[in-house]
Amino acid sequence: MKAMYWQTGDNLDYVNGTDAVIEPGTVVSLNDERIAVAATQIAPGAVGVVATVGVFVMDKAAGAIAQGAAVSYDKTADKIGAGTANIPAGFAAEAAADADETVKVKIG
Repeated sequence: MKAMYWQTGDNLDYVNGTDAVIEPGTVVSLNDERIAVAATQIAPGAVGVVATVGVFVMDKAAGAIAQGAAVSYDKTADKIGAGTANIPAGFAAEAAADADETVKVKIG
């Protein structure tokens, strides 16, 4: 098989398959295998751009998270938590204490 270079992959086209507008900054699940972050507003049924790499400040579930620890996205709670129990999200770019409401996440 031969491969032809297409793009860097930092941003990808994403089809909004829901009935709601996806606002910029919204975490989206890519087939429950990984996450991306909406870079543009995406109307229902429309194609928009999602970021697949970078460091993003995200809402955190309860519990401390060490820098470098694997984190995952709980779609139901719409929060990031330590470990790999949910959708893989990347790793904590810096430590977050139990009392912190957010965590910096390196996706990609």
